[in-house]
Amino acid sequence: MTEPTPPDNRLWCWSRHPSGPFHGPDPDQGTSALDSLSDPTTPAIPESDQPWVYIGRCAPGLASSFLPDLDGLIGDARITAYDMHRDRPLSARRPSDWLGNLSPAEHQDLLDRVGRAFDDWASQHHRQPEFFQVQDVQALTWAEADAVARDYAKELLAVMASGASQ
Repeated sequence: MTEPTPPDNRLWCWSRHPSGPFHGPDPDQGTSALDSLSDPTTPAIPESDQPWVYIGRCAPGLASSFLPDLDGLIGDARITAYDMHRDRPLSARRPSDWLGNLSPAEHQDLLDRVGRAFDDWASQHHRQPEFFQVQDVQALTWAEADAVARDYAKELLAVMASGASQ
């Protein structure tokens, strides 16, 4: 049995099976973890007749992490520009040359700006993903998992208390 990893700022989730489905994070689960501190006889994670529970850390994704490949977007813009201007008198620059020679720094800058704009939009309209990826999955006994959940709840209470005092 390996030692549980210390709690961190990612929310925890749990499952009775290593491949899921994993439960949490949600307000009810957070509340039950906090409530378990006031009643040590109430488990933070519902027990089962299985000897193990699988816990993991929830890593929420940002909307920008699901954007299609930027090279495809640039390619589509170049094709559209060419299609729109192929029957018009030519200027000194050809539409097919537009955006064809971005430097790595320009490419990264565009990627960063498009990602930030998409995330800002998703946040403003409450469209950030509500699903999460489970990372750092560990098999623990129910007692070990309950201890991890309680430690997490204590950390959460400390953070909440320090935020309220500022």
